[in-house]
Amino acid sequence: MPSIRRVTVADAEIEYALPSARRVTVAGVLLEYTTGAAAGTATGYEARTFAEGALRWVEASGTGGWTTASGAPTALVGFVLPGAAYRSARTVAAVLERDAPHHHKLLSNDPIEFQFAYRQAVTANRPDPATSSGATVPKVHFEIKTTIPEAPAFTAQYFQFEHCAKIAEGWAETEQGNVWTERWRALSMTGPTGSGYLS
Repeated sequence: MPSIRRVTVADAEIEYALPSARRVTVAGVLLEYTTGAAAGTATGYEARTFAEGALRWVEASGTGGWTTASGAPTALVGFVLPGAAYRSARTVAAVLERDAPHHHKLLSNDPIEFQFAYRQAVTANRPDPATSSGATVPKVHFEIKTTIPEAPAFTAQYFQFEHCAKIAEGWAETEQGNVWTERWRALSMTGPTGSGYLS
């Protein structure tokens, strides 16, 4: 049996049974609700914001999946601005049965484009990979960590972008600090998951 606890604030009695069942009595009306108790459930979670996240990179190696050399360069990208985004797409064809749509057929998965912006600073640690082993294009893996303090089974969710090659970058002066904008193309991605490689 979970323990029952009560607290009264401004004449409102709040009663809850740990770990999940909660009841609130206000002006004689009993309200009951639950909070997420299992990993991966959205009940009771807060909306995530960029301020709760972190962006790290590590130099990639070889081909396929999250592969790195021993002691590969890695760093935290500092002063990341809101607006980081990724786009994934795939080509799907409709298969017809006597001229009527019957089912979908996956033809191909397109590369994933990932973009972000950050302030120019010594601590920004710009992604700057050397030509990696087994490949002709310098590339990195990126990992976004979003903290979830209210989750009981894990404390963060992670997005991993594997084997990213830079396809565009820009630089601009602003009154709040100079800004780098970068766009990378990943061969694959994983996430969100409950475990990370870099943090």
